[in-house]
This record gives sequence, structure tokens and C-alpha cells, in this order.
Amino acid sequence: MINATKLGQLAELFQQTGEAHHQAFLETDGDDPEWTLWHAEHLQDRLAPFLGAPLTRSRLVFCLIGADDEYRATESDVPWPEYYARRFLECLGPAEEPTRDKLALYYFDGCPFCR
Repeated sequence: MINATKLGQLAELFQQTGEAHHQAFLETDGDDPEWTLWHAEHLQDRLAPFLGAPLTRSRLVFCLIGADDEYRATESDVPWPEYYARRFLECLGPAEEPTRDKLALYYFDGCPFCR
């Protein structure tokens, strides 16, 4: 389950990044065919509090392209910053705490020692 507060904060970060990118490329009205490179560099350190592990810029570019392609393909009614935030948290966010430890070498639901 995705934390709603974290989702909102991350969506806001994506929104601010989009606005900063538009300002950086004001001369071209925000048009930048390599926008994912700019976004990845801008977001790399800022994403640390939201995700489970640090990411390289190349991994971020890959994730941004994937989120953008999926967003365009689904024609979602959700605003793009929220859509991207949800995708990043689902794919790259910290793992949820397991309800029961199942990392033992062997696990069997009926075993009295596995509870």
C-alpha cells in the first residue's frame, strides 16, 4: 500500500521539477527532446527520501521514459506528476514490512516452528 503523504510529496516534487525544467528551457517553450536527462540530474538527490535505494541517473532516465510511455499509452485522467509518483513508488519505493518472516530455508504453513 502506498503512503498517501509520501505520494503527495513526491507528486509535488515532480511538479516542481517540471516547472523548473520549463523555466530552464523557456526559450524553446519547455521543448527539450532530451528532457529525461535533465529531469534525472535534477531529481537524483531529491528522490533519496522517497525511494528504497539510491539510483543512478541512467536508471532514473529509464524509469522516467517508462513512466512517460505508460502515462501516454493509458491516457490516464490522473495528473502526470501524481501518475509518475505512483509509478516510482510502486517500482522503486522501499519494500513494505512483511507481516511474517518467510526467509527461513524451509517454510511450511502447518509447521508449528514456522509461526
